[in-house]
This record gives sequence, C-alpha cells and structure tokens, in this order.
Amino acid sequence: MGASIIKYFAIYLIALFMVSCSDEDKSVPPYIPIDKLLSAPDTIIVDGKLLYLSSYLNRDFMPGNPENGLMAWIEVTAINPGKLPSSIDVDALWIVKEHEVWKSWFSDEERPPEEHEPNQIVKIARNGPYWPTKIYVTVVVRVINSQFGASLLSASHQLIHESQISLRR
Repeated sequence: MGASIIKYFAIYLIALFMVSCSDEDKSVPPYIPIDKLLSAPDTIIVDGKLLYLSSYLNRDFMPGNPENGLMAWIEVTAINPGKLPSSIDVDALWIVKEHEVWKSWFSDEERPPEEHEPNQIVKIARNGPYWPTKIYVTVVVRVINSQFGASLLSASHQLIHESQISLRR
C-alpha cells in the first residue's frame, strides 16, 4: 500500500510541475529579445492613426522620501487631431539600458483628462530599477488594438532625470 501512495504522489507532483511550467508569468510582460526591442519603429499606424512615443523618466531623491526606483511617464500621441479610438491602448513597457531590460505593466493610475490631449494615451510605471540618472535609454511600449492585435513602439535616447532639492544657498 505504501508503494502505491508514493506512486500516486509522484504522479501528482509531476502533473503539478507540468501545469506550473505551462503558466506564463503574468506578473511581468513577456520576454522580448533586446535586438527586437531596439528595432521597434518610432512611429506606427494603428486604426488609421499615426502614433509616436515620448517619455519622461525620473528617479526621486527628494529629502525625506525614501530613494525610489525608476518611474516612467509615457505618452503615446497621434499626429492626427481628434480623440483616439477606445480600441487603442498601451499595456506594457520595456526600458533598455545597454544589455539590461526593465519590463513592467503600467499602473492603474488614471490621469485626469485635463493632463493630456484627446489624441494621447498617458500611462505611468513605477518601482523600476535603481539605475543612475543622467543616462540615456530606449523606451519601448506595446500598443494594443482590439481589432488588429499588438505592435511595439519605441523612443530612443530618452534621458533619466532626477528630482532633488539643492540645500546650497
């Protein structure tokens, strides 16, 4: 009887392992090779709209605050005027620094409409790596469209800024 329990337990462990291996890690966006990220275009056409990406990258060193990792504020803007269709969204971010990649989903922070134009999508990702400031990186986002699928969009040569107050007088 003991051997059959061990046999069933072993089968259970193998099945559990196979199921856990088949599940993609949903806590971070999928792996994309660096060369594919760096070759993403800087403009794309989605649902008849010509889109480009801009970003503001920042590390916060303000006194009294804990040192924070990288924060990325991105804007995907349509060159065409008018409101973007609701079928277009941006869901994932990759930032490339030399041979390192930080990937993240965007936070669910809603930006008030007065903070952006109707032809823009504004997203924020927080808690990134503790990379140095005053360096340049490449930012890549995944633009999704409910009708046409997903496309990568990039902005190269993006500066990582720093926030701090000088105590010098």
